[in-house]
Parts: sequence; C-alpha cells; structure tokens
Amino acid sequence: MKTIAFLLLCLLLTACQTSPSPPPTAPPTLPPTLHPQEPPPAGADQEFATDFSKHTVPYTEILSGGPPKDGIPALDAPQFVSLAEADPWLEPQEPVIAFAQNGEARAYPLQILMWH
Repeated sequence: MKTIAFLLLCLLLTACQTSPSPPPTAPPTLPPTLHPQEPPPAGADQEFATDFSKHTVPYTEILSGGPPKDGIPALDAPQFVSLAEADPWLEPQEPVIAFAQNGEARAYPLQILMWH
C-alpha cells in the first residue's frame, strides 16, 4: 500500500513539474519612419541647434509644454522673507521643505520650488 501511495505521489509530482520557459525575446524593432519634409515650427530653428530634417512626428501634433526656453527664472540669489511677510500668500497648511543649520531655520515653499 505504501509503495502504491509513493508511486502515485511521484506521478503527481512529475505531472506538476513544468519545464523552464525560455527567456522572453524582445519584439523586433523596425527603424522609425521619417516624416516628409516640412518646415520647422516658427522660430525653432533659431532657438535650438537641432537637425529638423529628421522627425517621425508631424510638427502639427507637437504641443507647447509651457514656458519657452529659459522662460522660468533660476533661483540663483533667493530672497528670504519673514513669516509675517509671507503670511498673505502662504496657506496655513502650505507644504514646505524645512532646513536648519547652525541654529538658523528656513522653509522653502514647494509652490516656489516647483516654479523654479
């Protein structure tokens, strides 16, 4: 009886085993199809050092992503204000990054950091 149970168990384990699957292969990639010649967007050839003759997306499908190049000022020399001065434009639960060093504490509002 034990021998039959052992054989059934071996059969069951053998039936449940799966052979290792081959590693996935990447689908073949086709070279991009270049779009026919069309003039670049107005002013783009003056503002960017880009070869506009090679593109796969029509320029009419490209939308502005926001401010132009260098349209957001850098935070090279930030000006700090007191809590009283910031109170009119800071919300009571304003998210900030807090920083303290040598006994001096500062809070950097995320609304300003995200703009810069």
